[in-house]
Amino acid sequence: FIPIPAGPQGAQASVIGAMIYGIFRQAANPQLAMRVLKSSVAAGPLARVSRATGRIPSRRSAVALAAPHLPFVAETAAMLDRAVNRPATPLYPRVSVQLQAMLEAVLTGRLSPAAAARRTAEMIGAITGQPILHDVGATLVGPAR
Repeated sequence: FIPIPAGPQGAQASVIGAMIYGIFRQAANPQLAMRVLKSSVAAGPLARVSRATGRIPSRRSAVALAAPHLPFVAETAAMLDRAVNRPATPLYPRVSVQLQAMLEAVLTGRLSPAAAARRTAEMIGAITGQPILHDVGATLVGPAR
């Protein structure tokens, strides 16, 4: 999680995903499977996994148990109040690839943050048909260095 800067008409936010569990109707013992699932996603086990891995638990009750031991979890979980689900669009996987490429380009030093943001805005604009904000590099990540 990172605080995503506000867009021209938006507010600062973070993006969340989801994880869904299910039990197949063909399960040999669906009641036992449900008991295992319920115990696996209870606050205590989720908090223990969080403390062992540093990952944010998927339940607020588990965050409350893990946060005192992990400042990172406490800080990032606080962003959840402003988090939004990623867009439900068939184009999102292609947009996500561009965002990953932008991050890689900056981390490997191939592009400055501003240049990567501009390039990514152009690519996402081409994918989605949305207008490109030409000052995106300056607005989101500051001037090129």
